[in-house]
Amino acid sequence: MDGTVIDAVPSILRSMNETLEAMGHETLGLDDLCGGGISLDEVLLRRLAKEELVEGRRIYREIQYSTFQEDTRVFPGAREAITEWRRHGRKLAIFTLRKGDNARTVLSTFDLLDMFDAILGYDDVPAPKPAPEHVEAAASHLHMHPSETIVIGDNPEDILSGKGAGARTVGVLWGLRGREELESAGADHIAESWEHLARIVDEGMV
Repeated sequence: MDGTVIDAVPSILRSMNETLEAMGHETLGLDDLCGGGISLDEVLLRRLAKEELVEGRRIYREIQYSTFQEDTRVFPGAREAITEWRRHGRKLAIFTLRKGDNARTVLSTFDLLDMFDAILGYDDVPAPKPAPEHVEAAASHLHMHPSETIVIGDNPEDILSGKGAGARTVGVLWGLRGREELESAGADHIAESWEHLARIVDEGMV
């Protein structure tokens, strides 16, 4: 979701740094978020001691959940492509390292929630990405076998989860990770824009 459909990096980084400032710690830079698939806890622990983690989570979520609308956006071309896919009867699911409820709130805010048949956060599955179980669970909710699906994502963890489940995969270049990392993870195709992604999917290139 993040880095593919939703551009939430400015919001996440701002919320993270407001949390750290409130707890008396040095702030983070964009490079600290560039390891796609990094969990909230892993990022917080770059500055916080383990005993501060529970409070850090609480403050971060309070800030992020109440202010994300200020600096989060839908990537250009995403809404149009998703609308067309829905119009043609494609089944769509989200698998994300956000909590499921938070992912649904964000998508609802941007009038995207009803476009997806299933939303699976890290807390909705026993083993989230890069484990294949995340993609397998999403496919199950769509009543499909993973081999019938296309996994689209901006980081290697998406690709690894998809490949592990037997899905076809497309890496996208408008997130925080580059072509080399996505190709090394095994992406079947690389998309440079949402328009390019729509062509790859619609023309059966993957």
